[in-house]
Amino acid sequence: MRLNAAFAVLCYTAFAATSSAAEEFGIEGSVQVNTVFQMQPEISHLENTVEAAFEASRDGLSFGLELASLANDPIDKTSLDLVLGYRLEDLRGGAEIALSYTRSYLDRSGWDGHKTSFEMSAPIADGLDASFGLEHDLTDRALEVTLGLDYASEGPWSFGLQLGKTKPDATHSGELSASYEINDQLAVELLYEHGDADPNLLTVSLIYGFGSGS
Repeated sequence: MRLNAAFAVLCYTAFAATSSAAEEFGIEGSVQVNTVFQMQPEISHLENTVEAAFEASRDGLSFGLELASLANDPIDKTSLDLVLGYRLEDLRGGAEIALSYTRSYLDRSGWDGHKTSFEMSAPIADGLDASFGLEHDLTDRALEVTLGLDYASEGPWSFGLQLGKTKPDATHSGELSASYEINDQLAVELLYEHGDADPNLLTVSLIYGFGSGS
C-alpha cells in the first residue's frame, strides 16, 4: 500500500510540475486479434484471443486501460489492466525513461494483482535502439530483468529481441518479433516466445491502431 501511494504521489508531482508548460494532450488506442500456436512437442493451434487498449496522455503522464479475452482459462474469460505511467523523453543522447504502475483484475475468480516497471531505452545506431527494464511483480514477489533490441527499417518492417531473467526462481525467457506496417493504422506482427517453465509459442496478430493528439 505504501508503494502504491508513493507511486501516485510521484505521478501527481510530475503532472503538477508540467502544468505550467505547454500542454500536450493525446488519445490513442488499438484493437488486436491474435492466433496463438504452441510450437512443442508439435505445432498445434492453441487459442484465438482479442485485445483492446486505450491510453490518454499529457506531458509525459498517461493513464491506460487494457482488456484481453482468455479463451482457454477454465474460470475467467476477461482480464483488465489499469496502467498509470510517466515518460521522460528527449534526454541526453536521445534516451527515454518510462515508469508505470499496473493494477490487474480477472472477471470471475476475483483475482487481482499489481506490479511496477522501469524501462530505459536509447538509440545505438540508425534505426536501432537498446533497452533495459525492471518489472517488479508485487503480488508474486518476483523481479524480472530484461534487455532488448529494437530495429525499425526505413520501410514497413520492424524487428525486436528481448531476453529476460526472473528472480527468485531464476527462470529465463526470450521474445523475437517481426512487424509489417500495412498502412498508418494497420499492421501484422509475428511474436515467438520461449520460456524455461512455459511452452514455446508463436502468435500471429492483426493490429488496428487509432489516435489523435494536439
